[in-house]
Amino acid sequence: TYTEAVEIDNLIWYFSEIVKNEVQQSLGLIERGGAGGGIAAVLHQLYQAEMLTSHELVDQITHLESLIQQADLIIFGEGVNEEDQILETTTIRIAELSTKYDKPAIAICATSDKFDQFESLGVTAMFNTFIEMPESFTDFKMGIQIRHYT
Repeated sequence: TYTEAVEIDNLIWYFSEIVKNEVQQSLGLIERGGAGGGIAAVLHQLYQAEMLTSHELVDQITHLESLIQQADLIIFGEGVNEEDQILETTTIRIAELSTKYDKPAIAICATSDKFDQFESLGVTAMFNTFIEMPESFTDFKMGIQIRHYT
């Protein structure tokens, strides 16, 4: 609500004033310090913490970019769990890197929901295993739909 937004804004201002008085640092605009990066921005400002995008973090943990550079063919999966942000971030990054290094890439997805997004990222072929996303794992409507580009 508007009242809650005003209260949050006032609390953020108050926190900023405490930091200014106690640590003698002004918390200003920080790149990627918005809604999702607020805590990271404060840690960056106060303790010089490194700020990374989710793609940079995935690359750092998995060495994904160097693996894709070495590959001849990329086959990757898109999971069933729609709330899995890490998997989504990784599959998008795989698609981007496959295009960057001109590698053929095949996406195996639960549904065709991401086909358009993968197509726009240059994925060579896409397959899905479910015609419709099941409500439960006992309610599968199996089938395969194929989208392929040469």
